[in-house]
This record gives sequence, structure tokens and C-alpha cells, in this order.
Amino acid sequence: MTTKMNYHILLFLALAVFVVSENQCKESRSDSGKEYNFTSCDAETHKHLQLSQLNISPYPIIRGKCLHVKGLLHASSKIDWAIIKFKAVYKLHKGPIQLNITIIDEQLNFCDFCVEAIQHYCPVLPGVYHINEPVVIPSIFWTGEYEMRVSIFNDKNDKLFCGKAFLHIK
Repeated sequence: MTTKMNYHILLFLALAVFVVSENQCKESRSDSGKEYNFTSCDAETHKHLQLSQLNISPYPIIRGKCLHVKGLLHASSKIDWAIIKFKAVYKLHKGPIQLNITIIDEQLNFCDFCVEAIQHYCPVLPGVYHINEPVVIPSIFWTGEYEMRVSIFNDKNDKLFCGKAFLHIK
């Protein structure tokens, strides 16, 4: 697997994970999970792309264990090409020390991401696409809180999506 492909699922998870195939992640799927919503950077971007019913199961997230991400991607306009800008920041809080450590700061091809997450390649036409992706959180990640920021831009540099989420890894 390439490093870029490994980071694609991060848009939906909003945390640093590696994509694994279904046969590598066969632990039982749990219906108990936690639903997440991205906090919008601005209202303007959500008229192009929206994520809804984003669910991480099981929750809490445990390093080295299989989990499943489910959700819906709503596209309101045709997307021929786009770039994903993703940033993952570890929030270190130890007593009076508060430190933000950038773990990932990547740019990814949106069309490649769509192949992994929704089994569809560009152009992405208006409609609703289902996400159901097994993933494993690498054991090397620190336990604690992570802030994820995701922005998606088209070839004209128009912002199609912008959001952030906070996740906790055990």
C-alpha cells in the first residue's frame, strides 16, 4: 500500500489510520459506535459536499484493533477532480503544558480517495454515496486526543468542503 492511499480514509475517520482490506480486518462488526459530525469551517463549503451519519464502531478507538467507518457522502454537483488537504494534530495536555503536535499534513487526490472509500472513480456525479470501510489504527500512534482538519478544493481552487473533528484514541 502506498502512503498516499493509506491516508485517504482519514477524511471520513478524521484521524490517522491505514486502510486495510476486508480480509485483513475480520473482527466482528459491532453496531455500537459513535456518530461524528464535522464542525464546518464555513457554511459556503457545505453546498458542494457533505458528510452525514459518520459512525465509528466500535468506540472508543483502540490502537492496533479493527474498526469500521460507515457514513454517507452527499455530492450536490459534479466533481471531475479535486485535492484533499488533511491535517492531523495530536493535542498533548500535561498539567500546565499544552502542546499541539502536527502528525500528518498531506495533500491527497480526491479521485483516488473515492475509489477506496466509496468504490467510485471521478467524475463523482451529484448523489449520495455510502461509506463502509474497515480500518486499523496503527499501534505506534499515541493515545489521547487528535484534531483532524479536512479541506477539499477543485481544479479552480474553489473550496468544496471544510471541516474539523476531534477523536480520542486509547
